[in-house]
Amino acid sequence: MVGGNSLNRISVVLPATGGIIALVIIFVLARMVAKVARNDPTRWERTVRKLERKARQHPPSPDTVIFIGSSSIRLWKSLTEDFAPLPVVNHGFGGAQILQVTFYTDRLIFPFKPQAVVFYAGDNDIGSVWFAKKKTPEEVLVAFQQFCGKVHDRYPEMPIYVLSIKPSIRRRKRWPQMQAANTLLEEFAWSDERIQFVDVAAPLLAANGQPRSDVFRRDGVHLNAKGYAVWTAVLRPILLRDFPKFTEQHEEKCFPE
Repeated sequence: MVGGNSLNRISVVLPATGGIIALVIIFVLARMVAKVARNDPTRWERTVRKLERKARQHPPSPDTVIFIGSSSIRLWKSLTEDFAPLPVVNHGFGGAQILQVTFYTDRLIFPFKPQAVVFYAGDNDIGSVWFAKKKTPEEVLVAFQQFCGKVHDRYPEMPIYVLSIKPSIRRRKRWPQMQAANTLLEEFAWSDERIQFVDVAAPLLAANGQPRSDVFRRDGVHLNAKGYAVWTAVLRPILLRDFPKFTEQHEEKCFPE
């Protein structure tokens, strides 16, 4: 049998231990919230390391097109099949904002010397994630200009395809701000022949101007397979037009003379 003193010691230790665990959890959560609130890019460090490790294990083609951006890129699981025979790499991560994507260009774009970059972000800048500050359309434009500036400082002729910020069911109240940002992004793209604005938002809207219900996952934010098929139908012809050698090489392999 356990004596009374032993029971007292156990009753003291257990609450103390539980209190310490609770404090640790609160501390960790507080740090996470603080990183989100100040848009700290290092919150994605672990994810970026995984992408780097995957690239080392399966080195991309030297002529690859890198898709980079937020979770709308990350969740594009059919990307390789959708753009074959064009070699592509998926470097989307989390609920990233534009400044965070820019932060990691040194590690997710530059080492691979791609022939082009497809960019999608801004959704989380305006829609906000957790406690992060909502950005204005003008702030989204400035952030994207900084991204392009960093890429073009390293690769002056690099083509950049910027996908329009998409509408979504859960963020429909923010759609007017997203539309305004898209207008600014398109105008900026017109000013630089190295940048092409690709409207992947319009096909996601119903006749009444509201987001279609059949192209989103249950969360009302991310695209489902049908939604990605819509994006592919818009973007694939553009990339194959601009990089025809891959289509020609594919045809030679399939239909040799």
